[in-house]
Amino acid sequence: HIERGYGVWNRVRIECRGQEMAFYINNQPVMKTSDPRLTEDEIVLVTYNEGYLETAFDNFKLYELEAQPTATPTNTPQPAPTDTPTPPGL
Repeated sequence: HIERGYGVWNRVRIECRGQEMAFYINNQPVMKTSDPRLTEDEIVLVTYNEGYLETAFDNFKLYELEAQPTATPTNTPQPAPTDTPTPPGL
């Protein structure tokens, strides 16, 4: 999923819904996690430089995610009871 090499760019997407986070690299899901310390309106970006690795952000964009639909219970119609004739001899 991660392109490697000098001058190579990867696209990173992080979707946050409350404390739940999903991470994507080049549109491929790579991790899901949650952090109870996060609250609304917080953005956290962390990079780790390990010797030869350089991290830079370009064209940073922030979008509000659409609300996820929640399951709404529905009443399943039940058939109305009908009179069943009793067979003769019973």
